[in-house]
Amino acid sequence: MKIVALSIFALLCLWSLGAQTNEPLLANRLYADGHSYPDFLFGEKHAWLLIGYSITGSTAVEIQAFYDKYVMEERLRVPLTVKQYFGSKWYVFSGVEYDFLLTSMENLDAIQQNITKPQIKPRLDYLGGVGYDVQKDFMLDVKVNQQINDSKLHYFGQKTNTGRNSLLTIGGRYKF
Repeated sequence: MKIVALSIFALLCLWSLGAQTNEPLLANRLYADGHSYPDFLFGEKHAWLLIGYSITGSTAVEIQAFYDKYVMEERLRVPLTVKQYFGSKWYVFSGVEYDFLLTSMENLDAIQQNITKPQIKPRLDYLGGVGYDVQKDFMLDVKVNQQINDSKLHYFGQKTNTGRNSLLTIGGRYKF
């Protein structure tokens, strides 16, 4: 959670710099977005939140939160990135991402049997990628995560994590 506190501190510092020039930075430069999905079969839940601050017309700092509750585990991913546009629609981004395992069926089974299982420490990744804003409410991106700590927390879809893994993701978002 230190990364969240640092990002809020950085946004406040940037705001105070702009306040000296009498420019309403929070109203013009701070933006937010998010959504959540309804409950799926077996009680799955998914939500996403984005808070960003435009430093210049082409550079922004963004913090996001992805909450996913699956059948077997519950996770929270928190990426903090700097996004740089080159041209009107293309951008590159880079930053770090924490991935927290909130609960898992293995831990619940252990708790029910009064067995103490060690907590898995959060995975810390470097991330970078490129994206394209197809239109106002539709974007595509390609991202690479590279694990930089020795956490044993696996990427979703993996069975185990035996070392410093990497992940290539092709994604998109369409708002309607």
